[in-house]
Amino acid sequence: MKTSSGDRAELISGIEENAKLEAARIIEDAKKTASDKQLSKEMQINSIKRDADKKITQQVAVVEKNNLSAISVEQKRIELKVREKIVTNVTNKIKEKIAKKADDPSYPEIVKGWIVEAAIGLGVDAAVINGSPKELKVMTDSFLKETEKKYNAITGRNISLKKTEKNPLFAQGIVLSSSDNRMAFNNQVPTRLTRYQTEIMKTIYKEFFA
Repeated sequence: MKTSSGDRAELISGIEENAKLEAARIIEDAKKTASDKQLSKEMQINSIKRDADKKITQQVAVVEKNNLSAISVEQKRIELKVREKIVTNVTNKIKEKIAKKADDPSYPEIVKGWIVEAAIGLGVDAAVINGSPKELKVMTDSFLKETEKKYNAITGRNISLKKTEKNPLFAQGIVLSSSDNRMAFNNQVPTRLTRYQTEIMKTIYKEFFA
């Protein structure tokens, strides 16, 4: 059977049409694939940017936290240093004030109070007193008798007090020892300040840091 030229032309036209449609479909698929890939690429880029921004934010937060922590530590260090300096200065002023009392007419009564306080703490019937030259100077026989009477008036007990024959102490104040030297009560100024450190610190903090 022979194909007419018209049939052949129609067949060719159909093939060309199908080819064009197939080509258009392929091109469309290619464009879609390229578009999807571009979208995926952009999504990946955005994801990377987000991750980078998140990491940067986290790193900044860590740096800021570390800085705040360092600042807080430094502030506490400075505050403690200031407190220590104030406590030291106040303590030194107290020592200076007490040292000046040694030239005051009332000083023998102060020494007498230290001795009685030490005697009560020691709790013995006989004791030997030592002190710095300033305290030893006021310890006359009459002074010791008066101190014994003051102790008796407060406690109702008797005590025999004797001035030491040893070398004077360096720090201001007195040290009361039992006659057998087995016990002693230190009532020197530095020791007294240490003993009342809690009360001193409370007063300082109330005045300066409240």
